[in-house]
Amino acid sequence: MVVAIVSGPAGRAAAKYGFHRVLVTGTLLFSATQLWYILVLGETAQPWTLWVPAGVLLGCSIGMTLPVLSAAAVATLPPTRYALGGAVNNTARQIGAALGVAILVAVQGHPSTPAQELAGFHRGWIFTMVAALLSAGICMLQPALVKAGVTGAAGAIAPTPLVAMVD
Repeated sequence: MVVAIVSGPAGRAAAKYGFHRVLVTGTLLFSATQLWYILVLGETAQPWTLWVPAGVLLGCSIGMTLPVLSAAAVATLPPTRYALGGAVNNTARQIGAALGVAILVAVQGHPSTPAQELAGFHRGWIFTMVAALLSAGICMLQPALVKAGVTGAAGAIAPTPLVAMVD
């Protein structure tokens, strides 16, 4: 629900301020959420005071990242290449997700006690935090701002952002 609420304003912010600003903010917020999990969550269940606020922040970070990254992947492509660019982006995202989950499961291990389970979750949160920080660095390579009608990579004309068409 939070992702759906945040993705529209995140798209407008990317159109106004550039992909990299929104993407870096989203990945840093994701990292901060993982740090919250590491520092605050323990063996005692506290869904309303710890999990829900962290879940809202996590949803905000995802809403600022995944839809904007999809738009950034095709922003400088000519319209005849949108489908191909989107497909390559989605394929890379799926491969990354599959590898990331496999590594996360291996990092968490096979705990047999609650203390070991919590330690496994901490290792997992550290892994995802580091991955998000690396993503923030990669997102810095995204264009500062792609303006409609400006020639982009390989001579392509940058499209009018979809959010500009909707507004």
